[in-house]
Amino acid sequence: MGISQIPDALRVISTFLEGFDLFGKTILPFCTSHSSSMGSSAESLHSLCHGATWLLGKRFAADSSADEVADWLSSSGIALDYSNMASAE
Repeated sequence: MGISQIPDALRVISTFLEGFDLFGKTILPFCTSHSSSMGSSAESLHSLCHGATWLLGKRFAADSSADEVADWLSSSGIALDYSNMASAE
């Protein structure tokens, strides 16, 4: 899928994905929203990441806490230092 077929809200992300060699990288998509699901966004973006490992993403409610996101990232096996993560609360 080319960039012209991706909804406007995803253009900045799709431009980023097309502009970098992500071969061998792991991508774990997530977003926040008051009501919308991820829909086909993940599938559309996945097609732009040739050679990358694409993990199952998640949509968080707009009022989700930083701790909730950090817990999900931790359970996904992604090892990061969350000590500097800004609180959404």
